Amino acid sequence: MLARRVLSSLYSDAEVICGDAFRVAWRYRADIVITNPPFVRWHLVRNRDELLRIMDSMGYGDLIIRRDPGLHVLSFFLIDHILNDGGYAILVMPASTFYTRQGEGVKRLLKLRYEVIGLVENRVNPSFSDGSGFKELIIFIRKIGELSSSTDDLSRVSWIYHYDGNLRKVGAVDLRGLLAFADRNWLSLFDYDRAMRLILVMENAMSRGLMRYLSRHEVVRGVEMYGPDFFFIPNKYWRIAEEERDYVVITNNDEQLELPRRYLVPCLRRPEYYEGEVLIRNPGFYVLAIGDEPSGDVLRYVRWGEGVRVPALRFGSKWYRHVWAQLRSKAPFGHVFIHDKVDLTRHRVIANYSDKHCAPQRTST
Repeated sequence: MLARRVLSSLYSDAEVICGDAFRVAWRYRADIVITNPPFVRWHLVRNRDELLRIMDSMGYGDLIIRRDPGLHVLSFFLIDHILNDGGYAILVMPASTFYTRQGEGVKRLLKLRYEVIGLVENRVNPSFSDGSGFKELIIFIRKIGELSSSTDDLSRVSWIYHYDGNLRKVGAVDLRGLLAFADRNWLSLFDYDRAMRLILVMENAMSRGLMRYLSRHEVVRGVEMYGPDFFFIPNKYWRIAEEERDYVVITNNDEQLELPRRYLVPCLRRPEYYEGEVLIRNPGFYVLAIGDEPSGDVLRYVRWGEGVRVPALRFGSKWYRHVWAQLRSKAPFGHVFIHDKVDLTRHRVIANYSDKHCAPQRTST
């Protein structure tokens, strides 16, 4: 209340409100909004269930992709409600809004109802706010309202800026026309020249029939496992000592085991293992798929896994069939392996090809 009295005395022609914006702001309307919404982590919000109910009641429920969105996401929905059609907003937002699943609803709403005039990245410090540990972007937008089938009133150009003490325009993009892989991470657009080269290559390949979008049934997630240092060969404890036609010899320096090849499926591990090459001639790993009662050296390996408490033990007495069951039900085999998470500023390879029919770890598709 003291803050309200002080501010009201300074600004006699303005209404000063101090309180919980999610309780009092819904009834207001504005032509201009300038805001730095709170970046409070969701588990620290005490009335989070109430906030989600409010968002559902105001029609934003379908835009909350995960039920732990963060206050900055909900703040944007509140701003959308307050801002009149034709109105402008300047927002300081955490950069994660534009490349994480929590922010998907914000991006969807921006493309549906807004002209995104510009996006600004700070090249001097991670954030624009003093003392903030979050990387931040500033976004300039104009509200159009619900779009009809015609988008003639929308400028399709969003300008990309760097701030390095001065505001520098580095390029322009059509956010509504981005290819899906680029739309997943708007932060990559600030490495503008590299991003545009990659987008151009992909667009040309698709227009010439060299690439196409895969339908849902053609995309399969890789193998998820509980205990990679058991199911992958080699692993943290065991290395391959010798490979023969019918079996592979592994050793941990204390003992040596022969694993029949019928239990071993060629498999790709994490994408960083193959960062330097697109074509994979030898994936370098096997995944252990046991579908029967193990015996001999395979049984000894299973007993070793029980001794080191493999996480898959949670599946009961037949825990060692965990990967075999996935391979049988999902059939996650292929030749093209698309990486799950791609940062265009760091990753030169976004997919791999193997002429051998392989199964990937779940970090690839």
